[in-house]
Amino acid sequence: MYPAPFLYHRPSGLHQALELLSRHKTDGVILAGGQSLVPRMNLRQETPKNVVDLNRIADLSTLAVVDDVLEIGAMVRHQSLCWDAEVSGLSLPSGFAQLLGRMAGAIGNLPIRLRGTIGGSLANASPKAQWALLSLLLDADIVIENAGGARCERYAEFLNRDGRTTLKPGDMITRVKIKVPSAHWRYGFAQLAPQQNRPTSAFALAAVTLQDACVRDCRIAVGACTPVPCRLQALEDWLSGRPASVDGGNDLADVAKAAVRQQAFDLEPYLEHLAAVAITRAVAQALGH
Repeated sequence: MYPAPFLYHRPSGLHQALELLSRHKTDGVILAGGQSLVPRMNLRQETPKNVVDLNRIADLSTLAVVDDVLEIGAMVRHQSLCWDAEVSGLSLPSGFAQLLGRMAGAIGNLPIRLRGTIGGSLANASPKAQWALLSLLLDADIVIENAGGARCERYAEFLNRDGRTTLKPGDMITRVKIKVPSAHWRYGFAQLAPQQNRPTSAFALAAVTLQDACVRDCRIAVGACTPVPCRLQALEDWLSGRPASVDGGNDLADVAKAAVRQQAFDLEPYLEHLAAVAITRAVAQALGH
């Protein structure tokens, strides 16, 4: 099928784009990477009257560290965080840089990573989005602009429990800001999918620091199998203070399942099991097992 007729706008600057979105609040959409929007338009699931293409706006494609904060422009492609040349120039802690590359490389296939954007992924609010999981775990700030000004929202507040975001008509995500973690943090990321390049069934992300061979601080998040990505505070509390030699045994899996249930997610037993498997693998990686 082909999309319904629409007017195509290709602004060259951010100010022009925001004006267009303000003018077409009720019947306009943003085209970033197009990996979600274009298929929906072809299936007539979305029939916008106006499409605002952001691909010519250079200011939205910046990737930099400013005052120990990693700023990722909304139009930065997933593949950009896989390329050593781009990431190494940012002087990030090696563990954090490697995590970005691993998570970016786990997104779809190469054509998707070359076209898909960070901002589009977060605006789409898919529970299967890797950047949503990272943004939640690291308390990322989402910078949102419209014709009236700009605001900054912590990702945990930007994404509601019902899976919708706080974006309003005329709004645009312009960048994501993540405070660069110290070099002491260690990470684990596990993603489960039925087969390569297929939609993810479950993934988990863990970050820990150690002191005297014990877990000092930890953050654990799970997604894809849940309606929205979520932090597992109960599991974090259970793991804190335990020896780093703790393995992915039954105790950890049971606590992981209980922590997921505590989020009031009524998951099928199979998805609950997948969540526990992903979590135990991520924790094991972070602890160096």
